[in-house]
Amino acid sequence: MPKPSTDTDVNNNDLKEYDQVIIELFDRLYKQDETKLPFSKKDIERVVEDLQLDIRNIPDIAYTYRTGRSLLPADILKRGHWAIDGAGKGKYIFVKLNRLPYFDLPEDMEKVAILDATPQVVLKYQSGDEQAMLARIRYNRLVDTFIGLTAYQLQGHFRTTVQGLGQVEIDDLYLGVDEDGNWAAIPIEGKVGDERLGVIQIRALSLPVKDQFPGLKVRPLGITLLNDGSLLFVEFNDQTDLDSIAARRYKRYELAREV
Repeated sequence: MPKPSTDTDVNNNDLKEYDQVIIELFDRLYKQDETKLPFSKKDIERVVEDLQLDIRNIPDIAYTYRTGRSLLPADILKRGHWAIDGAGKGKYIFVKLNRLPYFDLPEDMEKVAILDATPQVVLKYQSGDEQAMLARIRYNRLVDTFIGLTAYQLQGHFRTTVQGLGQVEIDDLYLGVDEDGNWAAIPIEGKVGDERLGVIQIRALSLPVKDQFPGLKVRPLGITLLNDGSLLFVEFNDQTDLDSIAARRYKRYELAREV
């Protein structure tokens, strides 16, 4: 998904204002029997102006709720399993799902210890964001370990445009090959800390990859850096119907260094 903000977190004051805006926008659009409520950047701007709020980064409002940086406010979710999806450039849509919009991932799993091969200088200077996490995953070939293929990173921050959805950004993209020479595309969504993996994001992994690499099997992954430093890997099915997307299997890794 496109990332209009360079900030890794939304501060509490911004989030409170974002909540005010998104609730007011939803209330203006809501109709009891409707399951899709389209809106645009201009609609968000109009609400911000009407509420007399000083929000400069308007696209960050929809982005915050689309990507799991924050859940939609309870005032919206009490009316159903709503999520925000893209609908084109500067266009969005509230979508009512038949399932929870975010995945409840197990954190009480046994940790598999992997000897950390990350260079010491990288550990010394790296940040704590998702790109640092993905770099350590590459150094330790954890995608290969988890998915059972020989995997090669094709591109980080893979950006493309999907018709009817808009711009999509995939955090990392690998190609993998099995022992019989069969190739697969492995798009990855990375999360750090309390950020949630949602069905909107996982669908946004599969759609562009199927379009760009029509001859390859697609194996979407979600990877979350948990608060204790361990890494939770999830493989999803490649369905593009939001209500059919499901997690297939999990694994939790701990990168350990010898003293």
